[in-house]
Amino acid sequence: MTRKIAAALAALALSGSARAGVLTYSGYLQDAAGQPVAAATTITFRFYPGAAGGTAVWEDAVTVVPGADGWFSAVLGAAAGNPLDAADFGQPLWLGLQVSTDAQEMSP
Repeated sequence: MTRKIAAALAALALSGSARAGVLTYSGYLQDAAGQPVAAATTITFRFYPGAAGGTAVWEDAVTVVPGADGWFSAVLGAAAGNPLDAADFGQPLWLGLQVSTDAQEMSP
């Protein structure tokens, strides 16, 4: 079953400061039929230096547990040894998301 995150409803917000190496990402997870997903799901987040992708400058797989309505929140950079400080937020970065075992990252 393919899952997707409703990009129009997703929000990326700073939690603390980028220098602290932590960001909070919130979104809505739904299945291919448009129904909310409430089961624990692993999402791989990647930051890229360009819109066309290339090599990710930061990556982490985070397990989220959406509510019954599909809404979830993930803290990026909180994993030990993988802070966001490794990415240069002094330049534009693009976020890629890959849900569970989907073969590819989502595209707009």
